[in-house]
Amino acid sequence: MTHIRSQAFTLVELLVVIAIIAILIGLLLPAVHRIREAAARAKCQNNLKQIGLAIHNYHDARGALPPGGDTYVSGSNAVPNKPNWAAVILPYLEQQNVLNSYTEVPDLGVTAPVNAGFVATKVQAYLCPSDPASTQPQPTVPASPANVTTAFMPGNYKAMGGRSDLNNYFWDTISAATGSGNFVTCLPTPATYSGSTGATAAPRDFRGPLHIVVNTCNYSLPPEKLVDISDGTSNTLLVGEYATRSNPGRRVFWADGFGPYAIGAAIPNVKTLINDQVACYSAPNAAASPQCYRGYGSYHSNGSVNFVLCDGSVRAFGLGINMNAFAAMGSIAGNDGPTIP
Repeated sequence: MTHIRSQAFTLVELLVVIAIIAILIGLLLPAVHRIREAAARAKCQNNLKQIGLAIHNYHDARGALPPGGDTYVSGSNAVPNKPNWAAVILPYLEQQNVLNSYTEVPDLGVTAPVNAGFVATKVQAYLCPSDPASTQPQPTVPASPANVTTAFMPGNYKAMGGRSDLNNYFWDTISAATGSGNFVTCLPTPATYSGSTGATAAPRDFRGPLHIVVNTCNYSLPPEKLVDISDGTSNTLLVGEYATRSNPGRRVFWADGFGPYAIGAAIPNVKTLINDQVACYSAPNAAASPQCYRGYGSYHSNGSVNFVLCDGSVRAFGLGINMNAFAAMGSIAGNDGPTIP
């Protein structure tokens, strides 16, 4: 009787096979990661493309760009809590049902308790999958107005409010000499404005396409029109990415109309493109924090930050960008600095 001897791996052969498999996995994982990140980056760029198209459709329907933020005027105060740019373009992103859940409440607006569901709604078009941060609703810091705590859904896209210097003026709020720096006190009439951190302190030509809108006291800042962008729509930033692992209460909250939660600034300093607030604070000349939480940034592996421009095109900018040119692209004014090819 003939016996057939079965073949089996020796221990050495088994170890060799395991080592080969481990090497193959080690070679494949980076490629898989690169493919996954490329897909995430493409998704983020597509979101910006859709946002730009929605803003153009809003402009066609309303005759002007949406407000970056908007204000209520009650008695002697102007309070910026009306629906912002990301809220009012929802119908043009096929999200009319989300906007329908908003209820107008004078002075409180998006922070009103009745709107807790609205501001906590996840809008997928406002989230970039490259951002590893949580997408659960959370309170903003500081709460606005005082003593009102509302949990907002995070986002990843900030409007371009306008050009700024490092510390003295930003286009997401207005301020007065008798105000807190966050609100305007309209009395006595006419109000006198300080060189604080608000749009009232800024050179008016430096305003961007999606700044705060106000018409109160002796100051008016209406929405912009595409025809008024003297820089040219292909040279003017409209909306860009932002993400931060640290200080999650200072990230983007798409429905919050207060301050820099949904509006950024074009500041001629590279730290405003750092993708983490703690890292931004520790960067040279970052003693003051306003430029850090008004900046832009992303977690794309190539370090780029995507923007949609006013002509609807999407472009990626790296940390090596000429920051004077970046600042110039934040305003609608012409001849205020170099352009980026």
